[in-house]
Formats: sequence, C-alpha cells, structure tokens
Amino acid sequence: MFDADGVLLYVGKAKDLSKRLKQYVDIEKLEYHKILMRRQVARVEWVVTDTEAEALILEQHLIKTEKPKYNIILKDDKMYPMLALSNDPFPRLYKFRGKIERKKDVFGPFPFISDLHDTIKLVQKICRVRICANSVFNSRKRPCLLHQVGLCTAPCTAPEKEYKNQVALARGILSGRIKSVVTDLSKKMKAASNNRDFEAAARFKKQIEALQSTAKVGKLKKVGN
Repeated sequence: MFDADGVLLYVGKAKDLSKRLKQYVDIEKLEYHKILMRRQVARVEWVVTDTEAEALILEQHLIKTEKPKYNIILKDDKMYPMLALSNDPFPRLYKFRGKIERKKDVFGPFPFISDLHDTIKLVQKICRVRICANSVFNSRKRPCLLHQVGLCTAPCTAPEKEYKNQVALARGILSGRIKSVVTDLSKKMKAASNNRDFEAAARFKKQIEALQSTAKVGKLKKVGN
C-alpha cells in the first residue's frame, strides 16, 4: 500500500486478495494505527507468488529493505530462522536468527520451522557434520551420543581427513544442488567399488538412497541463500 507520493506504507500477504482488501473498506472498524494508514493509502500493488512460503519470504525481504511505516512485525530484529555452516576449522551446522555475517555460510530463510528441522535431520543423517557449540566441541574428551547413533563423525576427538568432504556435501544439499550431489556420490561409489573399498562404497550408496528417498516423498526443499 502506497501513499500519494509513492511512499510504501504497508506490506502484507493474503491467500485471498479480495477478502484481505475488504478488511480495510470499513475504516471505522479498524485499529487506530490502521485507520491512520488507511487515510493515507492512494494505491495498492500486488505480486503473485507460486507458494505461501515464497510469499512469506518476499514479505520479509520488502519489510527489511523498504521499512514501511505501518509494518510492526519483522521490522527490527524479528526474522525467519536460517541455517548456517560456520567457518571454523571443523565447521558446525546451526540455526540462527539475525544479521548475516561473513563468519558463516547462510542458507534460508525457512518460513516454516518444520522445514528447518527436517533439513537439519537430513544433513545430519547424510553428512554427519557436527551441530555442537564450540565450547562443547573444544572440551570433549570422547565422542558424544550423536556419534554413537551415526549422526556425527566426532571430529572433536578423532579428526577425519574426510570431514571437509562431508561439509562440502552438506553445502551442496543446503544450496539445493541435489542432482549434482547424487551424481558426485554415484561416481565416488563406483570408484570405491572398483578399488574394492566396499565399506566406502556402501556408505556412498546409503547417502544416495537417503537423498533420493527424501526427494521422492517431497520433503527435500531448495533453501539456497
């Protein structure tokens, strides 16, 4: 919603645009701040998105960049959650809200918290990257329970040369490059099999199956930043 000078007053989203706009017709029934806004509105513009998630992300982006006067939420420090891979020697995967810094690779945002949690579980299962805080990581003397159940390689106690490869794999999944990740894993599986390293070949096969299975049931989201 814009005023006569073209200044953006308010950004909102709606599944049914006509119903949403009708809420602003009877001005006397509106909250006080909406009455003030309604009296200034000169024109309305809209953008059609393919999904509700896209609408949520677009709404956040416009509010953060344009700072419309009458948007109360998402204007200051409230943001949708995101995922990040830290730039530590052994990067960790974690969720956060707030400003994006150069100290991490950021993926998201996630309009739905369930998608974020599903993505963390998927990356843990396939890539086994650590999720613990640095204070915990630096003080560990032995692997934690996540290592015992196969969700972490435990670089805290037994640094692996392969950990960088696991982080690269996680970065590919989080960036939405699923097909290229599967192709790369397939090549590695074949090479390991040719070298009679059947343990490694079996590990690559499990990773491929997990990715394909997740994508097949529609749980895999493209969340590249």
